[in-house]
Amino acid sequence: MKREKLKALVFEDDLLFRAAVSSYLEEKNFDVFATDSKEKAIAELKKQSFQLTVLDMMIGDNLEGPEVMQAAVACGAYTVVFSSVDDDDVIENNYLIGCDDYFLKLGWENVIDRIIDKVRFRHQDDLRTFLKKKKMLIADPFYYENIKRCIAAFVEGNNLLLEGETGVGKTCLAQLIHEYTSHEQAPFIALNCSEIPESLFESELFGHKKGAFTGADRDKKGFLELANGGTLFLDEIGSLPLQMQAKLLKAVEEKSFYAVGSEFRTETQFRLICATCEGLNAKIAQGLFRKDLYFRISHLSFEIPPLRKRPRDIELFIDSFLLDSARRIILRAEAKELLLTFEWPGNVRQLDKVMTGLVREGKGIIDLEDIGPYLGAMRSLSESFELDEITRDKIKNLGLKKYLKELELAIVSSFYRENNEKVRNTIRDLKISPSVFYNILKK
Repeated sequence: MKREKLKALVFEDDLLFRAAVSSYLEEKNFDVFATDSKEKAIAELKKQSFQLTVLDMMIGDNLEGPEVMQAAVACGAYTVVFSSVDDDDVIENNYLIGCDDYFLKLGWENVIDRIIDKVRFRHQDDLRTFLKKKKMLIADPFYYENIKRCIAAFVEGNNLLLEGETGVGKTCLAQLIHEYTSHEQAPFIALNCSEIPESLFESELFGHKKGAFTGADRDKKGFLELANGGTLFLDEIGSLPLQMQAKLLKAVEEKSFYAVGSEFRTETQFRLICATCEGLNAKIAQGLFRKDLYFRISHLSFEIPPLRKRPRDIELFIDSFLLDSARRIILRAEAKELLLTFEWPGNVRQLDKVMTGLVREGKGIIDLEDIGPYLGAMRSLSESFELDEITRDKIKNLGLKKYLKELELAIVSSFYRENNEKVRNTIRDLKISPSVFYNILKK
């Protein structure tokens, strides 16, 4: 997302440190005024509006930082102290004067991006305006407040875990949080764990060196390295094999890893969002998911409510879809009422598909009977289900339990072939979790 240029003042007498910080901020699209003069710094703070002030308290042997900090706080700038002094009393005094953050100079490059994100977050568009621009339609107050909560936590460096049924929009929300809190060059790297064969997980996450294994004819960067400076989104995290869970935990904790076939450690700075449609607590109880990894990836967890529990969002989506459509149609009151009261097991994805079909159908006025065919397949099978004689005989011969297992395998296999053996599309269509999919195929 393109953002306006912000202004930063750097007050520092260490020439090399001042130049390094100033240069980095300029790379991140800041206009920078840098000086070691207290008088010039205060004059500039009074003359123009700065969104960020970076300063040291000691200039030479003189304590000149407090006066500059007071001027910066007075004009509303986000104020950060970088110092060589690691003393509790000094740190407390700086916070009492009004600084927002206090860091030691050593390792400044590891925290500067988070500072930049906090500053941009302060000067971002109103969230509702941003959501409208992105055509993410939310009228439900509970959902909206929790998105605000997730964004605030993410800006502070917390890892997020998004939970919810298939189709509720976990990927969409993850990308929205990234875009709202990140600079425009920051990458958003997404990996669906359910789509990666177990033998390729390590190479996909950490990359590999040429010759590391048969077929590795060139160096390849992994998803963790590609996400450097941005956001790593791991969808269907519950599908991650136990062996890889341990390696991911170590990489997330240390922000470093070894590519397959490499003896050199690669460092990476990324923020992490994970998503799942499975109950991870149940998988932990079964020994299928590590508890320590769960706590590491879920500093804040949020279960996105299904569409059926957000009736105001259903109506907003329908109205907005009709308004945005180039082809205008009329939705009769009884037809709209059916759409509003339907349970939408496929959530937003299913509603979008139905509305797209209605607009493209060719009719200008949509009545109740026009919607029936789109929703009929979702109604209870018990209302119209009839067994033919062949099926009845097969159930009698095999027994219901064995017959249902065979039927389940046949259905999953059929959808898997129709989707060109793409796991993600198959589990999406069948509305099952990756673990359920693999368990059925193992049978």
